[in-house]
Amino acid sequence: GFTTRERASLSLCLGNAYASLWGQTRNGGYLDQASEIYKDILALLSGDESAIDWAVAHKHLSAISVIRAEDGDGMHYYDEAAAAALVALETLSKDNYPVDWAVLQYRLGIVHYKRGFKSGDTDVLRRALRYYRNALLIYSRKCTPNRWGEVMAAFGQAALVFGENEKKLEALATAVNVCNAVLEVCDRKSKPLAWAAAQNNLGTALFLLGKKAGHSKRLQLAVTAFRNALEVYQE
Repeated sequence: GFTTRERASLSLCLGNAYASLWGQTRNGGYLDQASEIYKDILALLSGDESAIDWAVAHKHLSAISVIRAEDGDGMHYYDEAAAAALVALETLSKDNYPVDWAVLQYRLGIVHYKRGFKSGDTDVLRRALRYYRNALLIYSRKCTPNRWGEVMAAFGQAALVFGENEKKLEALATAVNVCNAVLEVCDRKSKPLAWAAAQNNLGTALFLLGKKAGHSKRLQLAVTAFRNALEVYQE
């Protein structure tokens, strides 16, 4: 006796449960089941793009595509992730669904960074930086420090690669500043790997900046940052 939207809403809950099981077990079968359920929701709500469950299903499918791409299943999954995220954004607007909008902006940043890093296309990297900036319009250091730090770290890494490819000192200086900001909210004791990654990115940005600008102090700071990262990785 359920309406179409009620069926879709219940299916979304079931898909989320399978996705959560994957998150705890890393059993790929659960992820496959979640993906099939989300696709069934899209078929169920076909032609009803205004339905929130239709948009959320696209949002979740974009996340699954990113996971599969990062598992080494092929760059084409990044394209699928971007396409699904853009469709979701047609409904999940910044004004009405700011948190969902920020999640999708961050995800699009990840997708474009991965594609730009592999291809060396600076225009794609530039788009990645723009998407990360969009996400930071919602996430703040005060209210959402963990997610803010996560997005800032990704932004810094993208700025680093962009600056290295474009030979732009300004982008490299931005990467240095962003990495330093991440380290202000990232604690070595509670998040050692994230802290080490930020130190590693900081060291790389300082090294490139110091080398291109002929600044020995930055090179010395790069050595310190690399040593900090190495200590954690050795542990």
